[in-house]
Amino acid sequence: MPFTRAVPIPANRVVNIVPFNPKRITIGIFNVGNYDVYISPDQTDVRAKGFPVKAGGGIIFKRKDGDKTEYALYGIAEYLS
Repeated sequence: MPFTRAVPIPANRVVNIVPFNPKRITIGIFNVGNYDVYISPDQTDVRAKGFPVKAGGGIIFKRKDGDKTEYALYGIAEYLS
């Protein structure tokens, strides 16, 4: 069943956006904030290993496209200058 939730993503620490879920087949992440964020299944270095999502942008992962949709995902915002 689809659902929506808002997850604040700070610049000073990595946060868990979604937990591992083997039943998940698609996930869309949309950045409605003012800063770019990085999304990654690897929580050790999200900025270096993650997918960038620009402010106002989004990214969709689909199992049918070969994406690992079941993975937990972590996020961190771009450093504020």
